[in-house]
Amino acid sequence: MLKKKKGNLVIQISAIFLFYILFIVCMFAFTKYKISAESEIVSDALVSSNLAALTTQNLDIDLLSQDPNKKIVIVKDPNEALKTFQRHLKYNLGLDENYAPKNSISSIKGKVDIKKFTIYNVQGNDVAVYELNFTTLNFAVKNYPSGKGNIYTPKGTKVEASTVHSQIGFTLETIFKDSMHVEFSEDTDILKE
Repeated sequence: MLKKKKGNLVIQISAIFLFYILFIVCMFAFTKYKISAESEIVSDALVSSNLAALTTQNLDIDLLSQDPNKKIVIVKDPNEALKTFQRHLKYNLGLDENYAPKNSISSIKGKVDIKKFTIYNVQGNDVAVYELNFTTLNFAVKNYPSGKGNIYTPKGTKVEASTVHSQIGFTLETIFKDSMHVEFSEDTDILKE
């Protein structure tokens, strides 16, 4: 009789141990899936916001109309392009005016910070780079004669056409109310082939 009870105890302890291991593996897989899904959502939101900065209201339409091939796409006012980007970023990620999530079910916890916003205007073979200085909120302009195809964005994309680079950072809730700081960056170019 005693052996039968001892065997049951070993089975029960083994079952509890296996359940605990299975629970940890499932939670790890769920967290990985949640972060991957959130990454996809944020990347899509960044690309969409970058594209919004390249809409016709921000482009030099006169210059575009003068080019016989219609291939020159220049952002005429970086400040307006930034405002358009910010407006669409807030909408795409469901953020309020302070860049905090509007609802509590969001995985984003706290404020979303725009870390970088850079416009690469390509005209012919020349590139003018407008990089936002977040201290002064002004754009620093650097011109690169023959820069087309010779300069790269911080993400490593070769600049062949007018491009917007953006980077954001925020705290992401993982599992068991734990959190981690993450940063995302995207490059979006506008190229008429």
